[in-house]
Amino acid sequence: MVDVGCGTGRWAQEMSLAFPLAEVVGFDLTQEHQVTLPGVRSNYRFRQGNLLDGLPFADQAFDFTHQRLLVAAIPAAKWPFVLDELVRVTRYEGWIELVEASDIYLNPGPLTTHILSWWSSVSRARGFDASLVSRLGDGLKHERLRNVQTHTIELPVGPWMRGKRREGMLLQQNMLAGFGGLKYLFCSSLSLASEEFDQVLTGLPQEWAAYHTRYQLFLAYGQR
Repeated sequence: MVDVGCGTGRWAQEMSLAFPLAEVVGFDLTQEHQVTLPGVRSNYRFRQGNLLDGLPFADQAFDFTHQRLLVAAIPAAKWPFVLDELVRVTRYEGWIELVEASDIYLNPGPLTTHILSWWSSVSRARGFDASLVSRLGDGLKHERLRNVQTHTIELPVGPWMRGKRREGMLLQQNMLAGFGGLKYLFCSSLSLASEEFDQVLTGLPQEWAAYHTRYQLFLAYGQR
């Protein structure tokens, strides 16, 4: 099993603990943010590399190839190459699963609309396109995968929805951290004042609660 874009390695390590007989590989650009979960053994290892240069694994190396939340790291023109690589390293009868963030917010308020317009301007100039994640299933079918399934996952942003308060709070925390990490990029690329960005970011949680904002993730998987 390989987790492409493993980030901290937490998910991949959790898989290694859940399936102790499986070999699990976390793959990412840097090891800087890797954590080590208690109990993790030798069936987990990390491999460093740049996905845009190709995966450093042999053909048909894995039964399960997992990739998530890389739409902001893969230029639109590179997606066909990335899908080719994911298929190449997956064994026949094996599975590929993609989980991706979108730019779709339901019931967005004015501050969210500001953030989205900034992101759209910056990402378009750099060749990224978040809208393509809704077509990931088509990409897997183009790669001749079988049993392709797609699902839209809709979650509340913030702890305003009864029964999903924890999920909403975690999503809100992730979004605020993600947007905060883009501050320099937004301000330098769009000539935004630092204070303007901070004001928008600070007001988002109250807006999401007031508007009952929801967010969509996309899941696609298929069998080679």
